[in-house]
Amino acid sequence: HKDFEYKRYKMEESISIIFPTRERPNAVLELFQTLQDNTHHKSRLEICLYFDDDDINSLQIIENNKNKFDFNIKTIVKPRFFTKMSNMWNIAYQELAKNSIIMLCADDFRFKTHNWDDIVYEEFAKVPDKILLLYGNDGFISGRLQIATQSFVHRKWIQNSPFWLPPYFSCDYCDTWLSDIAKNLNRKVYRNDLLIEHMHFLIGKSQKDKNSEERIERDKKDNNKQIYENKVEERLSQEKKLKEYINNFIEN
Repeated sequence: HKDFEYKRYKMEESISIIFPTRERPNAVLELFQTLQDNTHHKSRLEICLYFDDDDINSLQIIENNKNKFDFNIKTIVKPRFFTKMSNMWNIAYQELAKNSIIMLCADDFRFKTHNWDDIVYEEFAKVPDKILLLYGNDGFISGRLQIATQSFVHRKWIQNSPFWLPPYFSCDYCDTWLSDIAKNLNRKVYRNDLLIEHMHFLIGKSQKDKNSEERIERDKKDNNKQIYENKVEERLSQEKKLKEYINNFIEN
């Protein structure tokens, strides 16, 4: 019976992977290839990409290579500096994403676990109300610091929150924000066997480019850490809304 229910669940659920990218078309195609090689249910996968309007060359390269992959690839283009970086994921989610499980991703992640999506479906099948933050081993800091540098939430999480990601940051701290809420809800799940490798320049897995340098400078200028610390009450409010949903949930 449990096996039947799990198979039925997999038929009902699907995954949207969302990330902004800038001047890194080759990195995006490398990510796509790892998805092509290691996704079990490609027909239940879509990729939602956010591009700046002055990066049309990268967009064109992606469009020209879409037919090489067996999953759906969607794109959105907005003016450069249209919004904070952390809000780009929200916009791509709102305007592009159609699937039920939503992934916070970036163009320097690589999906290394074969049939990684079965692990995702398995974990969400365990939680009737679907309020869960699932993350895997990024080969960098996720296991050691217990920060969900890449993570999956269900659409139910977003629908019962003021937003998916806090729209305030020019660089980091989205992952910390989600990790803190999930930890306090006791809905944070780490799977070491879910390897989604972060090819970060800080540990020599990629070259630091001008976009990386710009992010570092914006982080210093905007003081994202201070913004994060100033938003404690808002974070607790989001956590409260999710807790109310969990407590009021009645399974059909």
